[in-house]
Amino acid sequence: MALGGVLAAGVLGCTPQVNGEAGISVDEAGRLLLVFAWCGRGPSSAVVYHDRQSGSAPDEIRDARYEGPEMKGRSGTIRLDAPSGGWTATIGPPKLTPAITYTAVGGNGDASTATGSISFEAGDAAKLKPGKVLVQRYDQKQQVVAEVIPMEQFQRSARWPATCT
Repeated sequence: MALGGVLAAGVLGCTPQVNGEAGISVDEAGRLLLVFAWCGRGPSSAVVYHDRQSGSAPDEIRDARYEGPEMKGRSGTIRLDAPSGGWTATIGPPKLTPAITYTAVGGNGDASTATGSISFEAGDAAKLKPGKVLVQRYDQKQQVVAEVIPMEQFQRSARWPATCT
């Protein structure tokens, strides 16, 4: 899914190949997780940002940046408030404000690949249960729509032929 490719270009530096998807979920304690599924190289960085209107153009505000060892396998998670497993927040972790739309995207250090992105608000975590993932898809009218899917479906989603080259 190329939904996050344009967003990833601005956040990660250049135009990376989109090799996966991003979503949000919660753990058993209800803490927000960034979730990624990919083909090929796994993410070694992730960014959470929001746009603030400044004059005639939006200003991109980086709320968090996470760095860690390249994720192995085909899917992984980062706890937004307390990353672990060698991952650290080099900016943040973010203090999410209601009514602000945040965007998250995963990538790697050389900006050659990135996941798609996920846009979310602070209140979206309350709508989720462990094992469910909020993602965004294009509908038949090419409009972006939010959808909650099982984690297993999300993990398989990055393996479709257009993503796995």
